[in-house]
Amino acid sequence: MSKSIFLLGDVVRHVYLKPVEDKNAHFEKKGKYKVYTQAMKSSDNRMECPPIIKQIIVKAINDQNLIIKPDYKFTYASDKPELSLFRILKKFPKTSEKTDGKKVFRADPSSEYFGSELILIPPSGSDKSEKFAIMQELFNKINDDDQPNLLVLCDRNSELRDFIKTETGAQTKLKTLLGNTQQAIVVGIKECIKDDTWLSILAKLTEGHQEKCIVILSVDDLRNAGLSITEHGTIEQNIREIVGYLDEEPLNKIWRKICQHLVFIFRENLVLCLNADSSNDIYPGNGTYHYCPYFDRPAQIRPGLYGKMPGKFTIMVASIVKHLCESVCGLEKSINIAVRLGILAYVNISSMGIAIVIIPLLMQ
Repeated sequence: MSKSIFLLGDVVRHVYLKPVEDKNAHFEKKGKYKVYTQAMKSSDNRMECPPIIKQIIVKAINDQNLIIKPDYKFTYASDKPELSLFRILKKFPKTSEKTDGKKVFRADPSSEYFGSELILIPPSGSDKSEKFAIMQELFNKINDDDQPNLLVLCDRNSELRDFIKTETGAQTKLKTLLGNTQQAIVVGIKECIKDDTWLSILAKLTEGHQEKCIVILSVDDLRNAGLSITEHGTIEQNIREIVGYLDEEPLNKIWRKICQHLVFIFRENLVLCLNADSSNDIYPGNGTYHYCPYFDRPAQIRPGLYGKMPGKFTIMVASIVKHLCESVCGLEKSINIAVRLGILAYVNISSMGIAIVIIPLLMQ
């Protein structure tokens, strides 16, 4: 029996740029880059490709019977730079033990831009009309009789939340779709966690469906929202701090209001999962943490010297979606299996660097 997923959000195209090397002089020409096509794994027309989250989910599940709606493929015009997120790749030492040894491509943490292929510009208040047109196209494809197994809301880069906050018709459609979702609702909230209007709308939309809703958060984003969570603290300390904030903003607007399952992704290779208990209004009924040591700790905590591997949040969302699709052991156990393998996938990718393809197949 085929599984169906409804995927909304994150319409930004992710592109990696590799420095152009002069083979004769053996040096990199300053400011000269080419698209790292292996990482993109795009068609001949590289301005056409689905959002990265969709690519990763399709590759991770690897099921020809999988149905992902809405079915779309955007053409990204070069004069719409706000729809392309560029990261510049540089060669960094593979390990901190041998800085003069083998080097691999990782992202330069100081070089992340929205821009065209020819001109890189820092992100700014760009025109949202193109983004809203794309979101409208997606929501036009929602039918009242759609009954997906999973609904995935990728709340990052702000397109999804800005559109839903503005368009009440979109809220009505999404409310119906949430009610028709059979198995689980996966919401990845990235960066703008402290948006009270958006969180209130999400709470209204998920009302009555919190038991099947999973929200994924970044601990760094919680720190940016004002929560005092110790950096590089012990696992026990960090868990106590997060549980202690469940009844404070912004977590008290998410926990039980939007979902009964919370997944926290740490900068370190640690994930904390909390599940609600109907007999307790604040504290979780149970929780698990999953940690996979990255044995090159100096490289992990010094991205300026050893580069950065983006994608942890996206990998975790895709891993949870994959195992919810394939598992028959219930929601909580599926989440635990998913985050454990998601961490392992990210650790392996971090150690290898951006090698042949950026899309991780390690969750299979």
